[in-house]
Amino acid sequence: MHKITSKTILIRHGCTKSCSYCTFDKQYIQDESIENILTLVGNDCDIVQLSGINMNEYEKLFELIDTITKTNVRVINIDHIIPSTKHSYQLLNTVLQNSKMSKYINLPLQSGCNETLKRMNVGHTIEEAITYIRPEFDYTINVIVGFPGETDEEFEETFEFLKKLKQINNNIIYAVKEYIPYKKSKSYHLPNQINNEIKRQRYLRIKTSELGRMPEPRYDYVFPACLQTSISFDPWYPNVGPKKWGDK
Repeated sequence: MHKITSKTILIRHGCTKSCSYCTFDKQYIQDESIENILTLVGNDCDIVQLSGINMNEYEKLFELIDTITKTNVRVINIDHIIPSTKHSYQLLNTVLQNSKMSKYINLPLQSGCNETLKRMNVGHTIEEAITYIRPEFDYTINVIVGFPGETDEEFEETFEFLKKLKQINNNIIYAVKEYIPYKKSKSYHLPNQINNEIKRQRYLRIKTSELGRMPEPRYDYVFPACLQTSISFDPWYPNVGPKKWGDK
């Protein structure tokens, strides 16, 4: 029996965004060369996970995907697609059209309320984010509850928006986390910090509702394997995998 081999490859170093909850120190932006990436892939790899912060802004991304597609690699998985960033829509369409690409998408939504997203400084709105939800994909969507200034009304907006996404595509897993005020983040200094009890209540409200149900993945041989090798450089989700979905 053939043993499936997989590799996670960092294709881009540095970050161009300034999310207020992030503790990541900005570095110079550097893309790995296609030649170096192919060397790392090798000749006997079945599943390749392309990773990195803002990895969909990799300048030669589609040339890289096309090159890997022509190798012996069976499945190409994208670590995540960040809404409203360079190449994001084109990448979504490429994933859909390329038969070797996993139809699993990790989408860092973070909130379903525009006012909360504005304080998070993530650079997208809920109107933009919803355009990334397609019926053909399986999703994990990252959500942070209890962000500074998140009122009961803002949380209810998020809750209703998550329900709306499920109506478009029921194959969504919500990776919900309670906000943690890291000292090095800009959000640490924001007013109206939310107490831990309210954070926990909001977390449980989502996880114990219909939104917290685990859908059956439609891509049996791809979906679990890719998630087991998935590494995210988002400080909120240091290792995204089955045992991490919604677990504290």
